[in-house]
Amino acid sequence: MVCAWNEERYIQTCLRSLLNQYTKFDFEIIIVNDASTDSTFEIASNFAESNNVKIFSNDINMGIGYSSNVGIKQSRGRYIVRVDADDYVSEFFLQTLFLGIHDNINYKAVTCDYFTVNVDGIFQSRKLFEANPIACGIMFEKDALISIGLYRDELRVFEEIDLMKRFKEKYQILHIPITLYRYRIHEMNTSVNLKG
Repeated sequence: MVCAWNEERYIQTCLRSLLNQYTKFDFEIIIVNDASTDSTFEIASNFAESNNVKIFSNDINMGIGYSSNVGIKQSRGRYIVRVDADDYVSEFFLQTLFLGIHDNINYKAVTCDYFTVNVDGIFQSRKLFEANPIACGIMFEKDALISIGLYRDELRVFEEIDLMKRFKEKYQILHIPITLYRYRIHEMNTSVNLKG
């Protein structure tokens, strides 16, 4: 699932990385356009011609929590993973996370490590998820997310902190120490702006 608001610069790279997954199982890509005012929707629509890519749009900007819930509710699979529209992933991302969660029935979610990259996609540093958690790159069992009430619609920042707190109260999360996610650092990152 990819939630996007005014990500015309990066969403193409994100979607291409998802379409380029090395995997033997079927998966769908759900794009939720959160009332973008740039060409995000048009770019995403070019990818939506593929059978496994679907795009949904909010009439007004509702934020990441609400948009994530739209994507989860529209999904048909057993598992769901959120990828930010300005990030991208390794071609082994889905296969590795799927094997981790599918083969370990005591866990209802699985995380991986990530590289930070700059605006041009150049690797900056390796980050351990457990020491530096981020909102994306976590594969959840969909029913487990539903059981905790999904994201809180009203939250526009730190929605992942609230979700993970409630999730961890009920379920275990597996960590795979492989660097599969590419987290882009740029001037429009919500987390960067909040710190600045």
